[in-house]
Amino acid sequence: MYFDKENMKKSVKDLKSDIDVGELTATAWLWVITGGLLGLAASCVRVTKKVTQPILAKLGKNRIGENK
Repeated sequence: MYFDKENMKKSVKDLKSDIDVGELTATAWLWVITGGLLGLAASCVRVTKKVTQPILAKLGKNRIGENK
């Protein structure tokens, strides 16, 4: 697998022209959208189960401004 700098320049130029015109004609948009969706899915995946509590669960015990 090789990185093709010329192909990257062409893809970026196509994306920029699509943005300027307001159309989705470049094939690179498929990779941009797919990468974004995969990144979003990967950020939601955890290896272990994490036990969480709601943010306001301890508010009744520790009220703001209350001295003990």
